[in-house]
Amino acid sequence: MTIRRIIRAIKGLRYRRCFVMLDGRGNSVTLSKGLYRHIMRKERDDMYIHVFKAGDSRQYCFAFREDFKQLKDTNTIFTQLQYNAEHKKIGFSTTQPSVSGILGDYNLLLDRKVRLTVFPRKTTNNEVFYEIQRPMRSQNETR
Repeated sequence: MTIRRIIRAIKGLRYRRCFVMLDGRGNSVTLSKGLYRHIMRKERDDMYIHVFKAGDSRQYCFAFREDFKQLKDTNTIFTQLQYNAEHKKIGFSTTQPSVSGILGDYNLLLDRKVRLTVFPRKTTNNEVFYEIQRPMRSQNETR
């Protein structure tokens, strides 16, 4: 094992309650309770989410932006955090990039829900964003 894999495994234990469920059929992202609690540490008025791909790490990320009105003029696509009363789940749907595109880039199956770990990160401006981790072993591979 390389040092990076060991560090990632330790972080995975630290943030084991922070994960998302990606559903390629419905283009939806469901947050775990632990991740939702981590997000709600900071009081938020508007829950607008920006999903993007981090260029250097090839990982997909999402961030909560409160200044979306200024960024709306730059053709940035935002989505809102939603509560599903029927299933008692919190999540969002994304179209750019789509969940199917994320699953395809991570080499995962599109016809089932996939649980992926999320690591909180900070930018140089001290803003928090959440990085959706690639699985260590693809579900398409045989064991």
